[in-house]
Amino acid sequence: MAEMLLAAGAELEAMTDVNPVSPLHHAAAAGHAPVVETLLLAGADMEAKDVQGLCPLHMAAAHGHAEVVATLLAAGADKEATNANGCAPLHAAAAHGQALVAEKLLAAGVDKEAKDAKGCAPLHYASWEGQAAVVAMLLAAGADHGATDAKGIAPLHRAAASGHTAVVESLLAAGADKEAKDKGGLTALHMAAVAGHLAGVEKLLAAG
Repeated sequence: MAEMLLAAGAELEAMTDVNPVSPLHHAAAAGHAPVVETLLLAGADMEAKDVQGLCPLHMAAAHGHAEVVATLLAAGADKEATNANGCAPLHAAAAHGQALVAEKLLAAGVDKEAKDAKGCAPLHYASWEGQAAVVAMLLAAGADHGATDAKGIAPLHRAAASGHTAVVESLLAAGADKEAKDKGGLTALHMAAVAGHLAGVEKLLAAG
């Protein structure tokens, strides 16, 4: 159908009215790899961004469409493209727990320490959202478990504050400093206690 419409002269970069999203954005978000391939062959702009600064690769990554991600990467899509908040596709995959996509992006050589506008790396996002599989993958790839954002917050702080005990355990096992303080002087234990996450408090106390 996409080929037929293009052959009939359909506008390749037509945008929707409310949020300027191209056909390629829609196909990428929906995981329609053959349609993505057809649009790319027809010359679709793979770096086009919507009002939030999201490109097709961001959308495919967030929705876990590994085949589309591979197709876009093979076509030369910017694997470090950032949205309006400074998030790269790896941030999107990490936040949404898309381990297979994260694996493909890491294999493609993306910057695993890339920071968004607030200084958060992909590991911050995965820790904050409790995406244990992605956390494990990033740590195995050598991601810095001690990286801090603009407020001095590390991934362990994020996991503890959000009550993601399995992630807390993984970060501690990787060597994360449980005594590290953010710019307000708070440790991961402070954050777990304030949020009332008993299991996290117990895990941090057991770490010695």
